[in-house]
Amino acid sequence: MKLSRALLRNDVNNHKLSTLSNHFKTSNKNEHNAKADVLTTYEVFKHLSRNGKIKDKKNINELNSYLNGLDDDLKKRFPNAESAPKSEGIYYFIKNNSIQYVGKSNNLKNRIRTHLSYSRTYKSNKIVSNSDKLEYVELSNELISLLAEHRMINSFKTRFNRSGKISKNIYWVKLKNNKINLEISRLENTKNTLYKFGPFLSYSKAISYKMTIEEVFKLIKCKKNNSRKSKCDIATLLGTECSCIEYFNFEEYLYKTKESFISYFDNLEKNINVIEENVKNFSKNLEYEKAQKHHLIKNTLEQQQEFDKFLIDVNQKDKKMIEKLSRFGIEINNQKVTIEEFNKLPDNFINKDLNNEQNIIKYLNELQIILRYLRKSEANTIVL
Repeated sequence: MKLSRALLRNDVNNHKLSTLSNHFKTSNKNEHNAKADVLTTYEVFKHLSRNGKIKDKKNINELNSYLNGLDDDLKKRFPNAESAPKSEGIYYFIKNNSIQYVGKSNNLKNRIRTHLSYSRTYKSNKIVSNSDKLEYVELSNELISLLAEHRMINSFKTRFNRSGKISKNIYWVKLKNNKINLEISRLENTKNTLYKFGPFLSYSKAISYKMTIEEVFKLIKCKKNNSRKSKCDIATLLGTECSCIEYFNFEEYLYKTKESFISYFDNLEKNINVIEENVKNFSKNLEYEKAQKHHLIKNTLEQQQEFDKFLIDVNQKDKKMIEKLSRFGIEINNQKVTIEEFNKLPDNFINKDLNNEQNIIKYLNELQIILRYLRKSEANTIVL
C-alpha cells in the first residue's frame, strides 16, 4: 500500500489490489480467494520493486526511510516542516490565508511528516495539494490541544476536517402531556413538558437515548385511537401497553410513566447495577443477543449520567473538579471555557458573532471533550 501510494500516486485511481493487478496486467488475477490474493500481491510487489525511484534501496530499512521521508516537492512548499518540535500542539494547513485543515498531535514533527511523506494517504494528499502554507503552535498538554483543534475547526469552518464540527442545535427527549410517544425537541422548556432528558449534543444521540428509554420502560409505540377491543400487533410484539384499545386511559398512562421515570432515575446507580447483573446472567446462559442489548442500554445510561454529573459539578464549582481542570490550565466560568494559552492562536480565532444559544452549544461541546479526556486519562473509566 505504501509503495503504491509513493510510486503510483498519479497513475492509478486507487490502491486496491484489483486496481494494481489490472495496472500491471499480472498473470494471477485478484479472484478474492487466499491463494490468488497472495500470488497477485507477490506479482504486484515485484513490479513495484523495479520502479526507478527505489531501485537503489538495498534493504527494508532504506526502503522504509524513503517511504516515510518528506516528499522533496512538499519540502520546498512547506520549508518549516522539518523544524517542527516533537511536542504537543496543533498544526494547520493554509491556502490564500484561508485555513484548510487543522490537526492535533502529541508529536507535531512526526504527525506533520505523515502528511508530507511519499506514502501519505489519499486524504493527506488532498490536504497538501490544496495548501500553500503550514503553521503549528506548541501547547502545554493534550487536552488543551484537543480544545484548540475543536475551536479552530468551528471558527474557521475548515474544508477538510470531517469530524469535530459541532451541530447547530441541542436536543431534548421529552414526555409531553399531549402526546403518547416520547418526542425529540430543540426546546428545553415548554408548558406541556412533563419530564425531559438531556441535553444531547447531536440528533443521533437523542435518538439513541430515546430508544433506550423506550426499551427500559417498555413504553407504548402504537398510536392512540381507542378503537380496538384487543391489543394491536405492535403492542403485542413489543410487550407494551396498547393505546389503541377503547378503554385505554391516556392521562393515567402519562402519570404512571412520569412517576416511573422519577423513581428510576432517583435510584439510577442501583438500576445500572441491576442491568450489569442481567448482562452477566444472559452471557452465562449463552443468551448473547440479550446480553448485548442490555450492555448497550447500560452504556447509554452511564454516559449520560456521567455527563449530567459533570455539568452539575462544573456549574456548582465543585472544588475537586476545579482543581483538576486548573492542572490543565483550564478555567470554567459563566458557561465559558477559558484557556490563557489560546492567545498563541490566530487573531480571529474566536468568533464573536455567536448568539447565546450557539454559545451554549459550544460550551456543552467543550465540556464533553474535557469529560472524554478525563475518562481516557484515568484508569478503569469508560471512553465515550
